[in-house]
Amino acid sequence: MLRIFLSNSLKSFALIVLLAIGRNVNAQIANEIVSEKTGNISFETPDIIGLWKVDQVTVGDQNLTPTAKWFLFEKNGSMTSGNGWLQNSLGSWAHDEAQLTLLQTTPQQTDEFGAFNVSFEGENMIWQRMEEGEKVVVKLSSTNEKPLAPWDEIVGRWKIKEQQINSTNNDSYPSANFESWDSIFLIWDRAYRKFSEDNQQIESGIWHIGGHSNEVWLISNDGNTKDKWQLTFENNEMIWVLQRDTELIKVHFEKIKN
Repeated sequence: MLRIFLSNSLKSFALIVLLAIGRNVNAQIANEIVSEKTGNISFETPDIIGLWKVDQVTVGDQNLTPTAKWFLFEKNGSMTSGNGWLQNSLGSWAHDEAQLTLLQTTPQQTDEFGAFNVSFEGENMIWQRMEEGEKVVVKLSSTNEKPLAPWDEIVGRWKIKEQQINSTNNDSYPSANFESWDSIFLIWDRAYRKFSEDNQQIESGIWHIGGHSNEVWLISNDGNTKDKWQLTFENNEMIWVLQRDTELIKVHFEKIKN
């Protein structure tokens, strides 16, 4: 089974990945497979139908919450899921009202770990089951909008607004140690371009944000150099933080409006 949201070392969380196989699958066919493999199923459960965002995933004592993960359960038994604006899976769901369980499937196979036990607390839904000897708990909340992921927010052209550099000894550094570029254009296809103050392109490469972190990687085309920045968004600003030897570099950006 294709596992798309966890690394090999975190492969036990199978829920997020099992639907990726059915990306281009007819949901009605998947529903028929579920009907053949389950007993007291229902596609009319009002508590489950709708859009849900994943608030927390724990596998044993590990927190493996994916970034901006969501599930959409349709009344006809079809289900889609994704991260941020990206939909990356398609399948079906079935709810056993007698046993209070939820099973997802694709036409290729039913979830090898079986159904989740389902419970509700107000606007929250909780899934629980055992996977490879470890307890998996997924906490979701009902929502009207798909959660925004950092790779959605980062797209566009950003200008450096302010830079700060401090050493581990709280010494200040001269301006020559600051980032020497003026703005960066982060494109939806994961390419980036850096520009000087006079708008000349001085660097290009690719950028990447992982599915379980808020780190943005910049991999330049020139020499294949790599930088990994901690990424946050606050009050319409994008903030990058990088530890480089004894320097802690913090860069504030403002988005350039077209």
